[in-house]
Amino acid sequence: MVPAAVLIIAIAFAVAVLALVPAIIQLKSTLKSIESTLNDLNGSVKTLINAEIMPLVGSVRNTIEEVNGIVAAAKTGVEKVEGTVDAVTGTVNGINAIINENIRDPLIDAAAYLAGIKAGVRTLVENLRSWKKKEVA
Repeated sequence: MVPAAVLIIAIAFAVAVLALVPAIIQLKSTLKSIESTLNDLNGSVKTLINAEIMPLVGSVRNTIEEVNGIVAAAKTGVEKVEGTVDAVTGTVNGINAIINENIRDPLIDAAAYLAGIKAGVRTLVENLRSWKKKEVA
């Protein structure tokens, strides 16, 4: 009885193996196809990287260097303008101080003297008129 069971198991195993042989052959073919596709894809990616991406990276690098140069030149220009503005501001402040000390203050003093003289003359004239009216009356 044992040999019959072993024989049945062996036959079942042989049938299972025979049934799996086409699937294994198909799996081998599928794996070869996947390997071929991956190799083609790898070559395409390398070509794409070498032909398209690397020149683009170089172009981007050059553009960044140019922009950095422009930014540096602009920074230098701004620093020069800032220095010029500081110099002009200093000059304007100096001129303003000169005007205040040498022109404005003396003009204010002169205007004050003239206002005082005018007030004095007005008072004198009014007093003279009032004295004449007293004499006439």
